[in-house]
Amino acid sequence: MKNILIKIIPFIFIFTGIISCRSQQIVPLNTGWYTSSTGTYFKDINNELDQFVGTWTANYANNNTITLIITKELQKQFQDIDKVFYRDMLRVRYQVIAGGLIVHSTLNNNFTLNKDYEFLSLFTKPANNEVILMQNGGRCSVGLGTVYFKKINTNQFQWNYRVQPATINSESCPPPYDNDKVFLPTVENLIFTKQ
Repeated sequence: MKNILIKIIPFIFIFTGIISCRSQQIVPLNTGWYTSSTGTYFKDINNELDQFVGTWTANYANNNTITLIITKELQKQFQDIDKVFYRDMLRVRYQVIAGGLIVHSTLNNNFTLNKDYEFLSLFTKPANNEVILMQNGGRCSVGLGTVYFKKINTNQFQWNYRVQPATINSESCPPPYDNDKVFLPTVENLIFTKQ
């Protein structure tokens, strides 16, 4: 009897582990994470993010152009102070052209290795057809800010970018500073059109 128990106990632990892994809590995208348990998955159940997926362009000041490539990523990990969660989110890659030259592009960035220019959705406001995103800004967080997408119709959305002030010094951000600037347009109510 003792030998049988010794052989069965490891299988009980493995089975319990498998069951607990499969019992991840799934909640709607905008559920408050501060009251949710670790491991919760915030799922885009109503497909609120889908309307922003695609390639979008806008023209602004002096014939500058910005192109956004927006993709939806499922069950991406994020972390609060002491909890790990998962959520569906938008990832934005972009290219800015001024005077016919590419002045900045994140189209080929590997954000796993370098999160400086990462640009991800935080939450949605379904009643307003909006999604709120965070742009990390770049090296030394120059350009860190919040971006608001408001859907106008199936082929257009409105963009507003609120840049947080940045102070650069040699203590917090070592030189050179020649490429530390805001590349994204800060034009109010900029209209993007789906390509």
